[in-house]
Amino acid sequence: MYNDTPQARALMQYMVSDEAQQIWVDKGGTLAASKNITKYPDVLGENAAKILQGASNILLTAGDYMPADMQRAYWKSLLDYTNDPSQLDSILSNLDSVQASAYTQ
Repeated sequence: MYNDTPQARALMQYMVSDEAQQIWVDKGGTLAASKNITKYPDVLGENAAKILQGASNILLTAGDYMPADMQRAYWKSLLDYTNDPSQLDSILSNLDSVQASAYTQ
């Protein structure tokens, strides 16, 4: 929330509500932040939600929020850099190239 206004607070309250969470889940490809959401559009979502709800720790990273092409390049870049830090400029250049197309869709 960039501006602390009554309207922004109301929007934030709505976004974390079960009603809003269900809308996002119904579109597919995401899990609800609320444990009250148990209806998913497919078996994969249902099973992932069960695992998530039973987890004692959950770790989300930047890669979890990227388009698929960018996510693959991101994870590969981490491995590439670990294997050869001297290639940082090339690795970053590749990420820039992937980003240019991954976020246009």
